[in-house]
Amino acid sequence: GEAEVEVVKRPERKAAPPPPPPKPKVMTVAQIMADRRIDERIVLPEDLAPASTADRIAVLEFFDAFARGDAESLSPMLSELDRRELVALTATPVWDDTIAGITEIRIETGKAPLGDKAALAIFEVDGDFEPQLWYYASEGGETVFDAVATPPDMMERLYGDNFIKLWHDILDEEMAKANLPDEEFEVSSV
Repeated sequence: GEAEVEVVKRPERKAAPPPPPPKPKVMTVAQIMADRRIDERIVLPEDLAPASTADRIAVLEFFDAFARGDAESLSPMLSELDRRELVALTATPVWDDTIAGITEIRIETGKAPLGDKAALAIFEVDGDFEPQLWYYASEGGETVFDAVATPPDMMERLYGDNFIKLWHDILDEEMAKANLPDEEFEVSSV
């Protein structure tokens, strides 16, 4: 019989996949501050800044509005509840006095335990330090900031190099304390 010739097909050469697009370069804090004319009292260390340019811009513009006392720009960036508080606050002399007294706003960003983006700011106002933690999220091109509860004497309780994590640990501690019964009863065996 005839020998069957097996045709060995050469594997087709696949075109090499295109190289991945270059990672968009994240703008430095200094570049954004210069481009957007961010108030110079704002300090956001490069290593504590958000990973994306968009988040960096949002955080810097948010605190810039604070530094300048620009309630009109600040308002749309706040959660509904915080917006109402801002309206009440701007109606008092406290707002202007506080804004006039700001010498520095030091910011660090990171993630909250449940993954929310967080920005912690320490406002230096007339030599006093006022810390405030915010969660922020982008919704339809707008970034909205939502203030997180501030436990008492918070500034004295912040130490180390991860204030955002520590803030949550202290909140957990406060919640645990709040849930304790007012009095501990000793049950005596009769």
